[in-house]
Amino acid sequence: MKDQHYPGVPMKRRFADHHGKGSKEINKMKAYSYNNDIRPIIRITQEPAANVGNVVDFSILLKDTSDSLYSSPVKGNILLTKELSSMSMAENIAQAALDAAMKANRAIAPYDYCDAESRRMYTPQFDKKMDNPIYTAAMAGLQSIYWFRAIKVKGLIPDAKADYYATYSTNHNNIGGIGLAYSNNPTGPWTKHGQVYLDTVVGNSTETPFVIWNDVEQLFFMYYQQNGLGINQSTALATSVDMINWTRVGLILDKPPGFPGDGHTGYFSCFRNGGKWIGFSVMGGGDFGRKCIWHSHDGRSWLADPRPLMGGNDATLNAGENISRPNAGVFMYKGSMWWLGMLSVYASGGVTTVARPAIAKISADFRQLLDKPSDIHFPALNWETTNMQSMMVSVMDGVVYVYYNTDHNIGVAYSVGV
Repeated sequence: MKDQHYPGVPMKRRFADHHGKGSKEINKMKAYSYNNDIRPIIRITQEPAANVGNVVDFSILLKDTSDSLYSSPVKGNILLTKELSSMSMAENIAQAALDAAMKANRAIAPYDYCDAESRRMYTPQFDKKMDNPIYTAAMAGLQSIYWFRAIKVKGLIPDAKADYYATYSTNHNNIGGIGLAYSNNPTGPWTKHGQVYLDTVVGNSTETPFVIWNDVEQLFFMYYQQNGLGINQSTALATSVDMINWTRVGLILDKPPGFPGDGHTGYFSCFRNGGKWIGFSVMGGGDFGRKCIWHSHDGRSWLADPRPLMGGNDATLNAGENISRPNAGVFMYKGSMWWLGMLSVYASGGVTTVARPAIAKISADFRQLLDKPSDIHFPALNWETTNMQSMMVSVMDGVVYVYYNTDHNIGVAYSVGV
């Protein structure tokens, strides 16, 4: 790697222009980088007076010429030790800001220009609860457990049993059923509430719940798959004010005419990006079924992207290893969108498989990974196996939680330093 510090250019030559002091942007400059394309933007975050003894607060954003953000804002301050003109004060603040940025993000450079080891500083890091399973099929009173995922309900449900609720289902059971557990901590311990929903109107195997709060309607939306609904096995919707009593809406996703596959549109998960709803589902069953991205403005009416997705082998660089779409998550970190999901030799139908968690940047349209996924390595626990059946992601209070299921036991990992 090249020099990780300033490239030796005098400070005055680093300034492209100067806008004066104040609470607005005061400097634009080129800084240290491998191809000289990083443009730190220094902002004064209070109206300063250029007097000895004053402390001036600042923040620094690192952007490139295309305005892409390379790091989270770095905040700091500088003590004025002598009378300074507005320009020399700007230089001193810029120097202090760059020093702070260097300390917080050593070798700040574009992710794409770093070697594998250096990319670690840009990649979210995770730890996991090194303990017994946080929940099990036995604790739920079931023979199998699947699709466990928690959300924060504090402030959304009056007199809630706890701050966090988790939904889960059976795993490829003929009848199915969706259960609820509650806890005051996302990592547990979790207490069983019991079954809260079973669709008996059409079909069977009510499974794979995904719950999201709809702040427009002030309702919880729960998407789930139902065998025998729609063309084959399709995604349905139920709504609730308390996540215990649910009202069935019915079929919400079905295979559009002309699309490939056998009509399986289950395993749905979604998120909101700005004012839009974006979701992932399968588009056809079987070991080599395709996937689909769905778009909505309200979470009820969905439009399928007419370009079905394959297994993501272009990202894994392995013809036999796929990436997960619905049982995964996306989130923003240091100005980029990231995918976190499973890598596996995919096998459908609840059979034993080998899977592991991984992470990678994802494109702005959420269609493809921008790099080969990096494994998330954890020390194995004595109850864990490689038979990871589901892995669900939930972002709560600025922390990314990963709930994974191996042989009917639930574990949890969580981000550190995000």
